[in-house]
Amino acid sequence: MAVQGQGIGVINFEVYRSGTNRLMGLATVELPTIEYETVDAKGNGLAGTRSFPIRANTGSMELKLTWRTMTDEAAVLIRHEAIDLSLYGAISSYDAATGAIETIQHRIETRVVPKTVNLGKFEPSATADNENTFEILTLNYYIKGVEWIAIDWANYVFRVNGRDYGQPVRTATGLR
Repeated sequence: MAVQGQGIGVINFEVYRSGTNRLMGLATVELPTIEYETVDAKGNGLAGTRSFPIRANTGSMELKLTWRTMTDEAAVLIRHEAIDLSLYGAISSYDAATGAIETIQHRIETRVVPKTVNLGKFEPSATADNENTFEILTLNYYIKGVEWIAIDWANYVFRVNGRDYGQPVRTATGLR
């Protein structure tokens, strides 16, 4: 079977606050690492200790925005409230079956709360590298408009490719 859709790299990206305000002046976006919370299984009859992931439970997830210089929008993002951010990435992909180089949309819808703001540095002929760091409350990642990952911390949702790993837990605990 031929391999298709080999990702090449990020062509460009845009970030919007509350779906409408384009965030100008961004240099980079650092996406979160998804890490499961774990529990150690050890005891009588077991040969050692193993750490097992807890179904649908993730550790803290952070999103980091790095700016070329401080902007009005960067300052707005330190308010003590939840903020909706939309991230759009244009990804270059090579289709081995057809030889075509395609542009694929990756879109992330997220609700975050501010954790830190780094005011950056002043250096001649250089960027200031201001940073905003956020705690992620919800994350929905779409590739070509199809949901890839959905995490909703407050509603116990953890979906990967449409399979909701949180559903058995919600059912078992009487949530739905």
